[in-house]
This record gives sequence, structure tokens and C-alpha cells, in this order.
Amino acid sequence: MNLGEIVVRILLKIAEDTTLFGEAVPPKLKMPFVLRTFGMAAMHQDTSENLDMVEEKMKEVLEIPVSTPMMREVVSCSLPSCCGAQRALGWSWYSSILKKIGRHESKQRTVVAVDGGLYEHYRLCRESLHDSMTEMLGSEVADNVIIEHSN
Repeated sequence: MNLGEIVVRILLKIAEDTTLFGEAVPPKLKMPFVLRTFGMAAMHQDTSENLDMVEEKMKEVLEIPVSTPMMREVVSCSLPSCCGAQRALGWSWYSSILKKIGRHESKQRTVVAVDGGLYEHYRLCRESLHDSMTEMLGSEVADNVIIEHSN
């Protein structure tokens, strides 16, 4: 939910500073937590030529009825930065816990249970978690860390 909020705040700032979305700021951009993580994930993973999922979420969630290719591109480009920030700050605590319990130099298998929609529905961030574990712990240790979604 927080990553969606970051995206909306970025878009609100763009809307206030430019006329990208028209003369008036779309009202939904001023509503807290209007964009959930799964909506953001769907847009971020949109690989269609016309960014069809981005267009759909702009209409459905942000209530921006008409979007140009440039609008969709700007919305699409604001998404990866949130995942990057989340990766840099958020996932580091997993490796910190492993270091704290002494598993950061161990070849012993360790299972990390992750709960929530971010890991479950957001493939790019799930991959990011795995990559950041390798960066922070080294591939030899990270290969022994199994990350599973818990229900």
C-alpha cells in the first residue's frame, strides 16, 4: 500500500507542476492510499506497446478518463523508482536479521517467510529481493537462503 502511495504523491507533484493531466489536478491524486500495491505492480509489469494496463488503472483507480501515450509513459516511468527505493531501504533489513542471528556467513539453509501482497503479487520486487540478498550476503550465502511466501 505504501509504494502505491509514493507513486500517487509523485504523480500529484507532477500534476501540480505541469499540465500533463490537464489544467486541473485529478481529484483522486489527492486521496490518500488510492493506489494499492497490486495496482502499482500491474502497471509496473505492463509490457504492452500502448501500456494498456497503465491506461486501465489510470481510468479505473485514478479516474483519469483519457490518457495520452505520453501520460502513460510518465506514469510508467514513475513506478521503477519506487521499487528501487524499496529495494535499497526495505529489503536490507532481511539481511540484517540474518547477520544478527549469525547466518550471514553460514552455508546452513535458512528459510525466510515473507507475508503480504508486495512479495506475493509483485514479481519485479520479488526478484529484487532475491537479487538484493545476493548483493548483501554474497552468492554463496544467498544460495542457501530460501524465501517463501507465507499465508
